[in-house]
Amino acid sequence: MSIPAIELKNVSFSYGPVPVLEEAGMVVGKKDFVAVVGPNGSGKTTLLKLILGLLKPDKGKVEVLGLQPEDARPQVGYVPQFAEIDPNFPATTMDVVLMGRLGKAKSFRPFSKKDKRSAIRALQRVGMDDAAGKSFNSMSGGQKQRVLIARALATEPTLLLLDEPTANVDTASGKAFLKLLHKLSGDMTVVLVTHDIGLVSEQIPRCACVGKGKILLHPTEDLTGDTLDDLWGGDMRLIRHDQSCSSEGHKWQNSSKH
Repeated sequence: MSIPAIELKNVSFSYGPVPVLEEAGMVVGKKDFVAVVGPNGSGKTTLLKLILGLLKPDKGKVEVLGLQPEDARPQVGYVPQFAEIDPNFPATTMDVVLMGRLGKAKSFRPFSKKDKRSAIRALQRVGMDDAAGKSFNSMSGGQKQRVLIARALATEPTLLLLDEPTANVDTASGKAFLKLLHKLSGDMTVVLVTHDIGLVSEQIPRCACVGKGKILLHPTEDLTGDTLDDLWGGDMRLIRHDQSCSSEGHKWQNSSKH
């Protein structure tokens, strides 16, 4: 039987007296493409931190690629929600991507030819190799996000984790990102936290709904208005655009109730 990419068994975690997860479970297979959704404060980013080993569960067990999370880190690429480069620091796109090789480079030595080849391949995968020598801070938000994904890919990961990668980009760029991530999922497991239910339903086959201390993992097509009502307390609804289903599959849109 194949070892899952991620497995949570009866995991509980609290910030002081405030419970976030309560005996929650989840199994993500290798080369799965999964979106983590849920209301603000439900524990989505906490879940990523548990997978990365940055937090320890109060109870239960977290395994990543069959290992303790901290032992699996060399095989994990991570794109945080906020990653800022000092605007006064003259970093090129290549410089930023090479930061992903710091854990593999020998201490206090220049980056090797292998490191640079890995960085170039990563840039090629996100379509940014022609910008290797350009200033990172001169780029648009969407371009920066692609470079940060390339930085994570430079680690040559088996598992790629992303926290709100489409939060600061327009809808067109968000769709392009998800197409890119879908392609990458052919080579690695991809798990991303997102608030954009509409994009999730179009591009991502599986969805992990986090809320009320639990994690419910199911096909995205099973994401319904009732599911969102349960998670968001009745503040969300889904609108289905059936007329486009024949050419583009199922589309959903989230909006607030007034």
